[in-house]
Amino acid sequence: MKKSVQFLLIIFILIPVYELFSQVEFEGYGATGIQLFERPIAIGVSQEVYFEGKLQAEIKINKDIEAQLDFRGNSADENVTLREFSAKFEYWERMKIEIGNIKQPFGIEQMVSNEDLELVEESFINQQVSDFGYAARSVSVMLYSKYKDEYKNFPFSYYFSLFKNNSLTSGLYARLSYHNNDFIYSVNYAFHSIGGDYPVKANAFCGDITFNPKNTRISVEAFYVKNTEAALENIVLNGDENIFAAGAKLLAAKIFDIDGEIVKGLEPVFLLGYFAPDFDESEFHTIQLVPGLNIYFHDDVRLRLNYNRLLTKNRFNEKYSSLNSLGTLELQVRF
Repeated sequence: MKKSVQFLLIIFILIPVYELFSQVEFEGYGATGIQLFERPIAIGVSQEVYFEGKLQAEIKINKDIEAQLDFRGNSADENVTLREFSAKFEYWERMKIEIGNIKQPFGIEQMVSNEDLELVEESFINQQVSDFGYAARSVSVMLYSKYKDEYKNFPFSYYFSLFKNNSLTSGLYARLSYHNNDFIYSVNYAFHSIGGDYPVKANAFCGDITFNPKNTRISVEAFYVKNTEAALENIVLNGDENIFAAGAKLLAAKIFDIDGEIVKGLEPVFLLGYFAPDFDESEFHTIQLVPGLNIYFHDDVRLRLNYNRLLTKNRFNEKYSSLNSLGTLELQVRF
């Protein structure tokens, strides 16, 4: 009953939108799959089936203004939520304005829609940085410009975002990318001001290089960020908030055109990552190894196989533990 009411509510929202604005486009994806976990039954089940989806409405108000509504749902939450509302103002060619609950421009994975990533899951590093509050969504005002081929005399993309959360957190993000043929060089900075009884000022840095010719992507990325979770804990205990996490990752993917009657392409993917939650104690860290394969039946229909191998060493493990490693088989349809 609850799911039916939510679905009807979305329909009641989108139908008037579609009638008021003739230029409305819908996009999104649906996916279903199974995950096999490496963990004892006492912690959780060893396998889970799931499904999820996204429905996004792109609403063209006029030639300079457009808005976006983004709905998400999945079988784990058994819920449909409004993930994003944003409005874009495109009065100037080299400076656009976006206002709303938007993705913050910090790291490569934040610059790509989840359904367009080569792997099923976000990288372990991106998940940790998101837990610290950096790779996240916030109500923001963002100025940006995306590079186009005709911008040869200005080969840059830039993003500058000011945000304020409902909590006591506010701050800014800045990202600058230099485009040189098939190479993209980017640097990132983020600043968070966290208030409350134990205020914290947090800085975060990121840099990446991407080689992106047709059907190929190779990227190297490094992070150095204040570990806000550990900093807040340490302030209470001993007043020390200077705890920085560090990590790096390499991703390589290439699509091979098969053009068969059923299978149109194969995309092998490999990710290697390293993350230390406290750079001063780097002997405690996690190594991530993810081999994967995407089988394309259509440009927007693919079967995805991933094995996410996590090797963690911490104060409780003298040797590497592979707890919470998982294998995933997923069918995804984008539209």
